Amino acid sequence: MTMTPDQRAALVKPVRPYLDGVERVAFVTKGALHGPRQDKGRAQPSTVVVTDRRLVFFRPKPGGDDFRSLDLDRVVAVDHGLGRFVGELRLTTSTGATTRVSSMAKDDVVRLARLLRRRLAH
Repeated sequence: MTMTPDQRAALVKPVRPYLDGVERVAFVTKGALHGPRQDKGRAQPSTVVVTDRRLVFFRPKPGGDDFRSLDLDRVVAVDHGLGRFVGELRLTTSTGATTRVSSMAKDDVVRLARLLRRRLAH
């Protein structure tokens, strides 16, 4: 299901304090961020924000927000898979680490993968 611009703006709002003043948001969606040990625990629902500098993974929590970021300059490979309604994005960094985000709307996976691949080409 496609999000409206208002829904996307609402997702970005709690993330804004964590962004540098000059960062521009290029895309925002929701997904499930998998931890470093993919066989342990469950993926955590997260807001995925792409700026001109980095990917931000954000999840509000009562004891303090869960915030992770990945510098776009460190991403060396973008892979994605699609199901009938949702998809998954896999990002590999220059150190060989993999970040996996699943349960994203299929259209958002395609759009995000395209955006990141264009960034890699430059």
